[in-house]
Amino acid sequence: LDTVRQVRSLMDANGIHKPLWNTESGYTIESNFVLDHAATGSLSRKLTNEDAMGFLMRYYLLDWANGVSRLYWYDWDSNQMGLGDDNGRESKIAATAYIEIQKWMVGAVFKNCDQQASGNWACELSRSGRRQWIVWNTDNRVTRSIPASWQVKHTVTISPTGQESSSSIGESLTCEVTPIPTLLQ
Repeated sequence: LDTVRQVRSLMDANGIHKPLWNTESGYTIESNFVLDHAATGSLSRKLTNEDAMGFLMRYYLLDWANGVSRLYWYDWDSNQMGLGDDNGRESKIAATAYIEIQKWMVGAVFKNCDQQASGNWACELSRSGRRQWIVWNTDNRVTRSIPASWQVKHTVTISPTGQESSSSIGESLTCEVTPIPTLLQ
C-alpha cells in the first residue's frame, strides 16, 4: 500500500490525472505439480492455498480502497504462481477466492476501508442503495460484534476448501472473522 500511495503522490505532484493500474501482482502458491526445492528472493515464501485465498481477496480490496482501478493477478496457469495447477488444467482452491471477490466487488461502490485497533478490518460498500461490509482479521480468528446500525441480516463466507456458504446473523449480531474476508449483507 505504501507503494500505491507513493505512486499516487508522484502522479499528483506531476499533474498526472490518469487511472492507476497494477498490471502484475501475485504470490507463490503451493502446488501439487511443483517439486519442493530451495527458492530464493520473492519465490522463497510459498503461501498455502488457504493463506493465498485470504491474501488474494485482501489484496484486491486494499488496492481498490487505495484507488487502484485495475489489478491483474499473475498468473493463471503456471504451477508455481498461478491460480491453476497442472499448467492450468485444474484450479487451485485459491482460484475460488478470485471468483468470490469478483462477485462481491463488481457492481458495488466502494465507500471506505478501515483497520481497527483490534486488527479487524471493515470495508464498506454500497450495492443498489444497500450498505454491505467486507470484514477480516489478518492475524487472528475472532468473533466480532456487528453494529446494529449496519442492519446486517446474513454473512457470506468462503471456507478454506473453497466452499461458499451463507448464514443468518440472527439476534447475536456477531460473526467469526478470519484472514479470509467475510461479506456482511
